[in-house]
Amino acid sequence: MNGQQMSIEQILENMRQKLGTDPLPMQLLVQLLPEGVREQARSSQFVEGLETIPLKYKTLMYVAAAAAAGSELCTLTYARRAMHSGATVQEVTEALMVARFVSASIVFATAVPAMEFLVDQADQGAR
Repeated sequence: MNGQQMSIEQILENMRQKLGTDPLPMQLLVQLLPEGVREQARSSQFVEGLETIPLKYKTLMYVAAAAAAGSELCTLTYARRAMHSGATVQEVTEALMVARFVSASIVFATAVPAMEFLVDQADQGAR
């Protein structure tokens, strides 16, 4: 915008355009800490301005990360964003399956010390 800083209202409208819906967390944040909305927009602009990974793929990563983190609102928001960025229903669904796979893998990786303990116990004849 020719070196001018966007107003908070312009930032929220830009978010509405990208998401296809009102950004509820940002609408609440603007009432509490308006500059937090500006920081979220700056961070989004930075990530989306990186050129190696196309935006559609980034938004699919958003979906998978939000689902793996357990955020229903973010998962829905980013699914909308992915569709708005050209992803198909099937691609978004596959991103959810990736999240499920990674989350399941994390459970196994987290359980390694416990499984090692159980193997030792089984080797010692414990039931």
